[in-house]
Amino acid sequence: MYHKERYGYCRITLKLRNQRYKVNHKKVYRIMAKLGLKSLKRNKRKYSSYKGTVGKIAGNHINRNFEADKPNEKRYTDITEFNLKGEKIYLSPIIDGFNQKVISHNISKSPNLEQINDMLEKAFKKTDNKDLEVNISFRPRMAAIPAPNISTTVKK
Repeated sequence: MYHKERYGYCRITLKLRNQRYKVNHKKVYRIMAKLGLKSLKRNKRKYSSYKGTVGKIAGNHINRNFEADKPNEKRYTDITEFNLKGEKIYLSPIIDGFNQKVISHNISKSPNLEQINDMLEKAFKKTDNKDLEVNISFRPRMAAIPAPNISTTVKK
């Protein structure tokens, strides 16, 4: 049984009309309000796009210790989602753990592998150590932007 014995003014109006009573839905609503009859509200499920764990999650090699003793010892990255005038922009920087300097970055309209590869190629061009270990964890986040008119160049 779909309605689970819940009757609001719409259902009562339909039932009365099926029994050949000529009645307006507003009148039924007013009578129900006067008698203190209220229908139970159904719990509507909120929208959730969460699909569980998708893909492979990289190991936690940093262990929340972001400081490094020498340059190029620890580098970390994240993809941040910005909403600019209704359009989503994704920023992906690589930051050195030694001095928190941005080594390379990429701005894209979609967070995809092409964006990450471009950012990594730029980072490898700037460093002498070509055999760095690369661990990528892909978890886009929404960022708050205080200024309403931020201009940026976006790769297509």
